[in-house]
Parts: sequence; structure tokens; C-alpha cells
Amino acid sequence: MKKGSLLVLILAVAVLALALAPPANATCVQFGKLVSLRSVASGATIWLSNGGTVNNYYMYTSTNANIINALQNAMASGAWVRITGNADSCPTTGLIRAGGVITQVDSF
Repeated sequence: MKKGSLLVLILAVAVLALALAPPANATCVQFGKLVSLRSVASGATIWLSNGGTVNNYYMYTSTNANIINALQNAMASGAWVRITGNADSCPTTGLIRAGGVITQVDSF
């Protein structure tokens, strides 16, 4: 393999690795269904059930109007969502677990 082709391959792999890296400070990612969204003037509190054997509820917050709107649409349609929050880590015990402030939402 020529040096130029090898360099292009290495750069392509590096770019792909960076593109797939999780966002900074986004360490609590959960997949599930929204069970509650309480919206007030200062933002919203969102409750997500991960649908495990024993339902665990993750509580997230947001003041971002676009995120809140996307969550309202997902809840209205019954869509599954993946929420990324900025909590230091996802709690693994307790019925209600704090996921932090939402940094990203994906709906399916």
C-alpha cells in the first residue's frame, strides 16, 4: 500500500472515531418511553421509564425549547426515545434516578 493511501485510511478512521464519540459531559444515556413531561415557564421536568423488569424512572430537566418540543411530540406519538443527560453517571439504584440536564434527544 502506498504511503498516501495509508495516510488517507488512517485519517478516515480517525474522523470516524471522532464522529462516533459521545458528546462531552453526556454520561447518562437512557432508552425508553416518556411517562410524564411537566412544562413550566422556566423549563421542563421529564420522566422516562426504561421498561426493565422492574420499571426504573429517570428524571431529566431541560430549558431548551427545541428539546422540550421534540419530547412533547415523542410523548404524543408514543415514540421510544433515547435521552442523553449531563449527570456524572447514570444512577443504578433507587426508583427515581436523576439523569441531569438533557443535552440530546433521539426518537424512534
